[in-house]
Amino acid sequence: MEQIAAWAPESVDLVEWNERRSAAYTFVAVVDGRVVGFSDVTDDGLLDMLFVHSDAGGRGVARALVETVVAKARELGLSELHTHASRTARPAFERFGFEVERLNDQNWIRGQYVPNYDMRLTVG
Repeated sequence: MEQIAAWAPESVDLVEWNERRSAAYTFVAVVDGRVVGFSDVTDDGLLDMLFVHSDAGGRGVARALVETVVAKARELGLSELHTHASRTARPAFERFGFEVERLNDQNWIRGQYVPNYDMRLTVG
């Protein structure tokens, strides 16, 4: 539970969040008028965030978001995407074609040990 709280704290620095969102192209998935997920990509090819509400799991929302990010990456002239995937997100990213480059086994967020994986996808 401590890792989840570190990864997604109850309070967020809204100025920092706004700067982070402003530095990325963000895509939102809506089903039946309800936001069910979002993802993004930066100019340098970082897929920084991919979130899908648990109620929408298994319905292709994550795949549709990643396909949208890949299309934007191609539009930007990027040859690859990279991400820092959590242990739970790694299998999904692998299904989307991402490959693990390395384990970040010294990753600390808000004082909690939260390992993740650097992953890449060629979009060329």
